Amino acid sequence: MSTRAFLSCGSYSSPSSRQRPSRRVPSGRPPEPAKLCPAASSSSNRREAPSARRATPSLGAALVDVNNGSYTGVITIDVCGDTTEGTSAVLNASGTGGSSYTGVTIAPAGGVPRTISGGIAAILIDLNGAGGVVIDGLNSGGNALTIENTSTAASAATIRFIGDASGNTVRNSTIKGATTGTSSGTIVFATGTTTGNTE
Repeated sequence: MSTRAFLSCGSYSSPSSRQRPSRRVPSGRPPEPAKLCPAASSSSNRREAPSARRATPSLGAALVDVNNGSYTGVITIDVCGDTTEGTSAVLNASGTGGSSYTGVTIAPAGGVPRTISGGIAAILIDLNGAGGVVIDGLNSGGNALTIENTSTAASAATIRFIGDASGNTVRNSTIKGATTGTSSGTIVFATGTTTGNTE
C-alpha cells in the first residue's frame, strides 16, 4: 500500500476526521494512493473520498500522522508549498508506537523551489531510528528543496540521525544551518546502539 501526503497546498483535517478511501478500481488497474489535499483534476478511476484529500500544514504534522499509524506502507510526502516548522519534525522507527512504514520519501512538487525552514533551538528534522527515508530535492523540472534551521543556538541542527537511523538518503537538496555549538552542526550523526546511524 502506498500513501501520498501533501504539505501546505490546501486545508488540513486531522486523520481521525478523514474518511478512509475506497480501494475499488477497474479490473487490471492499480489503486490510486490516498491523497491528502484536493486533486487538481479528477478521473473516473479515482475513488478517494473528498475529505481524504487534505494537506498537512507542516512536515512535523505529516510525520506525526506517520508516527501514529494514520499512513502506512510506502509513503510519499510532496512539499507543494513552503513550510515553517514551529517545533522539531520527528520521524520514529517503523514499529515504534503505531508507526508502520516501509519507506518515506520527502520531495518538492509543483515545478518551483520549496523551503522547509524554522528557527528552532533544537533539531529541525529528527530521524529517530527511522530507516528507508529519502529526502530528495530532485533539482529537475523547476523543483528544488532547501531545508534550513536559522537558529544560532548551540543545540540547534537542521537534520539529525539518531537511535540507529540507517539506510536513509539526503540528495539534491540545499541544507543550511546557523548553530554556534561546537558539539552540534548542520547535519548531525548522533548516538546509536546497534547499527549506528548511516545515511
